[in-house]
Amino acid sequence: MSQLMVYTFGFDEKFVLRSLMRHSKGIFESRPESNRSKIVLFTIDPIVDKVKSAYKIVRDFIEKYFREDKVEVELFPVKVEDFEGLVSDIKSKISAELPRHDTVVVNLTGGMRVLVLATFTALLFIPKSLINGKNLIIEVEREDGDHVINISPEIIVVSRLVDRLTNEKLRIIKALLELGEADAQTLSEMFKLDVSTVRRHLDGLEELGLIEITRGKPMRARAKPICKLLI
Repeated sequence: MSQLMVYTFGFDEKFVLRSLMRHSKGIFESRPESNRSKIVLFTIDPIVDKVKSAYKIVRDFIEKYFREDKVEVELFPVKVEDFEGLVSDIKSKISAELPRHDTVVVNLTGGMRVLVLATFTALLFIPKSLINGKNLIIEVEREDGDHVINISPEIIVVSRLVDRLTNEKLRIIKALLELGEADAQTLSEMFKLDVSTVRRHLDGLEELGLIEITRGKPMRARAKPICKLLI
């Protein structure tokens, strides 16, 4: 087991230290050598003195609390003049690191706003095959540092499904959100569709990971909360 920990990084190191402590168990459980955990700090190129000072504090903290064979840290500068190029550079770096790690933590708290936006955008373009099976955690700290907001990784998956959903499927999703749950017969009567057609739509939505189906008599379906982004 090993972790990849990705941070948008600027002048402030405190949120990185808090995050490292929250996820320290995964670091301590890392295997040595090629499978040790990796910390990547994305920052703006050129690197200014305030960033260097914050980075030194992070390195000193890691050396004090974690063994060298457990975690590696890298400050990764990126240029911001070209947004598409910025997203591409971040995507390529994360994609190259992903295969070696089981858990991926992406913290979008520090650094310039364009860096935060580019890092989240990069996540949307990483191939599904690289993310499947990973424990993906996306988090943002509140400004006061007292609370962490977790962003559902399902957003990445759902954002890629919008163009694959027919109007009938979207209507069924909306109905399930409004009703809480429903069986195929109820939906059939609502939309004047054959029950077999409704069941086919439900099976397709389940396959896409958008709804949960309870098998029984009758079979009942419930939309996942992430479906609210589709309506």
